[in-house]
Amino acid sequence: MIEVLDDAGFGDENSARLEAFTAKLSDVLELGSAGEVCVRLVAPVEIQTYNRDYRGKDEPTDVLSFPASGDGFPQPERILGDVALCPEFIESSAGELGKPFETELYFALAHGVLHLLGWRHDTDEALDGMNEKTIGILARCGVEVNDLG
Repeated sequence: MIEVLDDAGFGDENSARLEAFTAKLSDVLELGSAGEVCVRLVAPVEIQTYNRDYRGKDEPTDVLSFPASGDGFPQPERILGDVALCPEFIESSAGELGKPFETELYFALAHGVLHLLGWRHDTDEALDGMNEKTIGILARCGVEVNDLG
């Protein structure tokens, strides 16, 4: 199950489309009740703070993942963790890349959930593999992604 919390003022209609996508994503990844994810939609200043505090990069970004297996309170096994998405940053990046906003949003979300499932990209080769995996997942969710650009 993937729950979406709109702390960025994303709007009801946009949130409804994102929630419909999360249901497909949950099915494709076979999360069921065995994998709970909380997705928070946040403003650029908030994601920049997280990026600085947790990754040492003082800049906004599209997505950050926080696995439940990290430091903090012990979590039931079914809780995978949290994903922070910044729709404003994603929209700007999509415009620069000439790609549809929703495609980039769904790509970022799927990418973030893959991190919760243990995927990493410490090398360019690993990033390419993770991007290919993400594109495959999006295709299974009915989202077309033409290239990695």
